[in-house]
Amino acid sequence: FLVLFGTGLGNARESIRALHSGVNGIWAETLFVGPVPGLAGLEQVNLRLLRNRLTAGEAQVALQVDAALSNPVQLSFN
Repeated sequence: FLVLFGTGLGNARESIRALHSGVNGIWAETLFVGPVPGLAGLEQVNLRLLRNRLTAGEAQVALQVDAALSNPVQLSFN
């Protein structure tokens, strides 16, 4: 699993189907999108990553809400 925090997710809060996520170009299943309790304006995204599709090392993670694509973030996996 991968938990991300961010702002500006727009329509993704209204419909989980509006958000798509990818790790190194492989789409990940979005389990939850919603506000973080007690932190106004901050949103949480929970992703399920398939272990057999990830390799150790660095990977780029990006989110897409409707037609808007986020800047990719570089993460390191062991």
